[in-house]
Amino acid sequence: MTAQVETRRFVVGEHPRVAVKNDFGTIRAFRGAQPDEVVVQITRRNRIFGHAPESVHASYEWEDGRNELAVTVQREEFSLTTSTTEVDVDIALPGRADLDLVTKAGTITVTDTHGQLAVGERLGRDAAAWKGQRVVTSPFQEMF
Repeated sequence: MTAQVETRRFVVGEHPRVAVKNDFGTIRAFRGAQPDEVVVQITRRNRIFGHAPESVHASYEWEDGRNELAVTVQREEFSLTTSTTEVDVDIALPGRADLDLVTKAGTITVTDTHGQLAVGERLGRDAAAWKGQRVVTSPFQEMF
């Protein structure tokens, strides 16, 4: 199994807002080393075929001066290859950040940072309702 890793860095101001929607994998958010930087690392892997398809990708919405970053991981097509691909999103944050994290099938972990947290997760591709939705005001150091 070969993992494909992509890393992006974003210079942010004080107390940024970061939103992540990951269709099929884990989201881990934690305090990073820099007070003015968000680092996003996307790891794609396919346990059956050994290589994650290019149709499983991450997109980023970021504008200088807005202090908001949105990351979306999705499939462009649904096939055996894409349905067996897992994507982990690791986010290194400044000490204070507001987070909006959503996964359809995976876990969400947030450690050692302060701010507001909105979390949602859904099971299955066509699930009609959210399994859970929580809003936590800092500090948050829980596993969801």
